Amino acid sequence: MTERTKPQSREEQAGLEIGQTQVSRGVKWTLFVIGLFTLAAVPVAETYRDMRQHSNRRHGFPWPQCCDIFDALPRAAAAYNEHRGGWTLKTLHANAVLLQSIDQYEKDLEAESLLAQYVLPPVQELLVHAGSGNERAYIGRWRWLFYRPGIDYCTGPGFLDPRHMAHRASSGSEWRPAPQPDPRAAILQFHQQLAARNVRLVLMPTPDKATIHPEKFSSRYEDRRMGVHNPSYRQLLDELEAEDVLVCDATGALVEYRDRSGAAVYLATDTHWRPEAMELAAAELARLIEEEIVFDTGAADRTWHRTTRDAKNRGDIAMMLRLRRNRSVFGEEAVTIRPVTDAAGQPWRPDPAAEILILGDSFANIYSLELMNWGSAAGLAEQLSFALNRPVDAILRNDDGAYATRQILSRELAQGEDRLAGKKVVVWQFAARELAAGDWKLVDMTLNESRKPSGSPPAASPELIVSGTISAKSAAPRAGQMPYADHIFTCDLTDLEVHGGTLTDPKITVYLFSMRHHQNTPVFSWPVGKRVKLKLHPWRPQFFARYGRINRTETEDIELKRPWWGEVIE
Repeated sequence: MTERTKPQSREEQAGLEIGQTQVSRGVKWTLFVIGLFTLAAVPVAETYRDMRQHSNRRHGFPWPQCCDIFDALPRAAAAYNEHRGGWTLKTLHANAVLLQSIDQYEKDLEAESLLAQYVLPPVQELLVHAGSGNERAYIGRWRWLFYRPGIDYCTGPGFLDPRHMAHRASSGSEWRPAPQPDPRAAILQFHQQLAARNVRLVLMPTPDKATIHPEKFSSRYEDRRMGVHNPSYRQLLDELEAEDVLVCDATGALVEYRDRSGAAVYLATDTHWRPEAMELAAAELARLIEEEIVFDTGAADRTWHRTTRDAKNRGDIAMMLRLRRNRSVFGEEAVTIRPVTDAAGQPWRPDPAAEILILGDSFANIYSLELMNWGSAAGLAEQLSFALNRPVDAILRNDDGAYATRQILSRELAQGEDRLAGKKVVVWQFAARELAAGDWKLVDMTLNESRKPSGSPPAASPELIVSGTISAKSAAPRAGQMPYADHIFTCDLTDLEVHGGTLTDPKITVYLFSMRHHQNTPVFSWPVGKRVKLKLHPWRPQFFARYGRINRTETEDIELKRPWWGEVIE
């Protein structure tokens, strides 16, 4: 009797078919070769380009190569062997240089790989059309763009939350110190330092675009009649008020203007406010100062005038998307600014003898610093001077509003230049997002006796040309990582050889552009140990006046040196 076979279920039949898939030898080898080529092609091409560019550094390629890591290995090994395994300052520095080279190479590989250069821009354009941005820029409603730190400020944890501050305080590395996360310590220290000089501090945290225009990011905020701040913002204001710190919070006035006029308060594709909003904030600041500060009679002896001028530019957030340059996915925005002039028709200038000093970041620089391409002589300091009909002194610098301008003031005082002489009020303006992301360094404001910087006096020769070896350089951002078109960093040079002019310093510090017009310069890629040739000019006063308001990074002991401005020769 023949045994009958049990019928198979559909699942059993599918399992047998999948498990017994027949593939010919030719198909197997074809798939294997294609897969292997796909996996190997990109790293092989990257390695070939890496090695080739390393052997042709003199041509100025735009990013450091992986061979810098191997260049740093002998220095680290020699320093370690010299002290027979002992951890000294020299070995720690050598290892920090090595680790920094590895970290920098990883970032550069991600940013400047073949895929990032040729595939990412068109893919990013498709993502933009689909409503998606990148890690720095978010796409809002009606094609508005938002800077991620501003969104994080509004939606993140309270910046005064102990756990959040503890996390930020432990986020440093061997070559990058952790930030000081508590803004209260720095603000109250500065308040007390100024009070000791009978100077009143007025704090001006400038609200972010997401604070005033949350409805442009999410529809859930369409009917909201107040700004969206970080959960700790109100607590900070209350604590500062208890310490008698004056705060000019323009949030309410800007929201009221938005609702009353129906007009935009901020630029659609830029991080900054529109000229009308800035003038409104300047008027609020002027009103607070007039109510709280008593000035000398007769100090307002100048007559200021305002004219009108049209300006247009492509927003900084649009540039951070790193789209193809020949495609205008986001066009230029047009604004009407009102430059301030004196009675003779000359553009407004800061007055060191004024009773008011304003410390400000890019929110004060926009419409004032011509290099930002939104016009000039129409910024926050200019509009404050017009509103008060008084001269105003100003220390302005893009980015790092938590410490940068205080640091500049501190260095002037340390060198015996009393920038606070005759001042009655100091306005400290910074982007409110700095409260959650800034480095709130404690800065000394001691006035020292006037002293000349170390080193020889500036060369009498119109051209000072030197060759030197880079012994250290400050960190510099990669293009697309910040909302600014230009950046300056410093290089320390040793083993100097003078080709023209007179210089006796054994070591100098030179300011150089690491980025111009949203593109990193060849200087950005210079490794430590490279031999370079530069034309030098004294940093102060000419080049500081020209470039001092651009955001920059510096080596730690820059205040102890007389820095130079450098132009590349070789």
